Amino acid sequence: MRSRFPSPGTRRAFPLCVSTLYLYPIVLLSLLGLTPTASADAAALSGRVTDPDGRAVPNARVVVSGPLGTVAETRTTSTGEYELAQMPDGPVTLRVLADGFSAAPLALALASDEHRTVGVQLTLSAIEEEIIVSASQIAIARSEAPASVTVITAADLAARQVETMADALRDVPGLSVTRSGGRGALTSLFPRGGASNYTLVLVDGVRVNSFGGAFDFAHLSVANIDRIEVVRGPQSALYGSEAIGAVVQVFTRSGGAPTLNGQVEAGSQATVRATLGTSGTRGRLSWGLGAERYITNGFNGRTIRGAIGSAASAIGNDDYSRTTVTGTLVYRAPAGGEAGLTAGVGRDERGFPGPWGSDPIGAFPGIDRVSRGSNDSRRIGGHVVTPWTARIRQRAAIAYTDLSSAFVSGYGPSSSGTTRWDARVQEDVALAPALTLSAGGEFVRERGRSTYVTGSASTPIPINRRDVGLFAEARVTPTARLNVTGGLRLEQLDRAAVDADPFAFQPRPAFASQSIRSLNPKIAATWLVHGSSPAAARTTGETPAATGNTSVSTRLRASAGSGIRPPDVFEIAFTDNSNLQPERSRSAEVGVEQQLAHGAVVLDAAGFVNRYDDL
Repeated sequence: MRSRFPSPGTRRAFPLCVSTLYLYPIVLLSLLGLTPTASADAAALSGRVTDPDGRAVPNARVVVSGPLGTVAETRTTSTGEYELAQMPDGPVTLRVLADGFSAAPLALALASDEHRTVGVQLTLSAIEEEIIVSASQIAIARSEAPASVTVITAADLAARQVETMADALRDVPGLSVTRSGGRGALTSLFPRGGASNYTLVLVDGVRVNSFGGAFDFAHLSVANIDRIEVVRGPQSALYGSEAIGAVVQVFTRSGGAPTLNGQVEAGSQATVRATLGTSGTRGRLSWGLGAERYITNGFNGRTIRGAIGSAASAIGNDDYSRTTVTGTLVYRAPAGGEAGLTAGVGRDERGFPGPWGSDPIGAFPGIDRVSRGSNDSRRIGGHVVTPWTARIRQRAAIAYTDLSSAFVSGYGPSSSGTTRWDARVQEDVALAPALTLSAGGEFVRERGRSTYVTGSASTPIPINRRDVGLFAEARVTPTARLNVTGGLRLEQLDRAAVDADPFAFQPRPAFASQSIRSLNPKIAATWLVHGSSPAAARTTGETPAATGNTSVSTRLRASAGSGIRPPDVFEIAFTDNSNLQPERSRSAEVGVEQQLAHGAVVLDAAGFVNRYDDL
């Protein structure tokens, strides 16, 4: 296996390959828990969250952020109380997030060893603030994000009564969702005119796309989901390859007051859906666990008559079933760091009886009683966040994904799959109150396979690829109303040699190993034309009570960036071009957000232009 890749000593590969030697030790040391000790003079926050009538608001999300994003988070108890210990001294922003309510972010300046009590009274609102982690290298408030972002919460999913991820994404601006048949049929997402393999999908931070970017949204359950973040436009400066058109990140439910919930639904076509989940926090340990079972018979049993004189056929394989289990476990250390583990397994199976219906020209061949496909998915990931100092923080993560598919048809059985290892290290540094920097490296090693991709011996051969990325992002706040973010990622893609296939319909010659470098930048800015913000309160020295309602009146945003998607297994295997290049995108957009009636109405308009090359 190792000999298939270009030598790390080659002139072209050396700089990025050497960087990977540092990734594994750093990730390993972080995962072993070699973190600094807690500060003895850390500050603390506590208080009570109430509604406009003074009643307690349970399970509200309380988030404290600093220059490096979120520094502490908890949920209120059944009596509306919250408490956050080991807080850093200096300026921070306190936000309370609850469905159906809003509250002005509170700008605080904490002193060492201070224990401050801050009560928060919420107001009724149709628009809630969100903390976004998919649009930047650190968590930021949605109202301050310079990208086009849509957040779908668990409350939104419950109100719309959707049962699949595809249904949840249909109303997101800029996305087109198509399904090729009934429940469980291939479901594709097209971002802003891009192809169906232009969207990077992550579940709790773990990549779940197939080799080359394809993803079937038919089987991604909405059970146990806390929120979905959708970032439109190329995001390769943040995530590297495959984030060429958009990013969809799913976060499962975890933490809060201990809860146990379940649901059973039944309907026509012998459809049954059952879910069971639990989440909560005890001491420093938070957890989340969810399971779903879904079955339907589709049109099984329906008799279809084809052309005149042809025999009637009964459908017998239009059924679909899906089983998924997800889990999350997080430990928050006294020093302010955390260690977490996430995992998920799933299996789905569906029959494919083919098309049927009116057949006036006699072309209908009859019901396909044989074709049936199944998919198995397994993922596991771990992360450690280490605050070295109040101004320096490290995040290390490692993940493994295994996707496999099997299909049986009249032509016989076939299979395909993807396995992937992903390791990432990131350092966040607050260089000044108005300037923060994130930098790090990521190593991805993946293998794609298919029964139909064969070599000179007419046996299946894998396609192996290694992706090494070095990235940096700077966030500048020159004034209280202007946020500017600039990012850059240098990607090196190394594909292993591919054996020749002289027996293919279009014979493929042997391909030597290939190394490609790609530099993907992104620049984005958001300007608060009218309104107030926590940054403004800190600059002017206002007290939290004086900031009032900080809902945005008018905000402008603009961004530009590029993306890259390397070829998938079939694009490599069924071409005679040994120098096949990745697809690339360049995009620019401008947008404006206008809030009316104190946030009861929000108008958001955007204009964008995309260019795709090397298709």
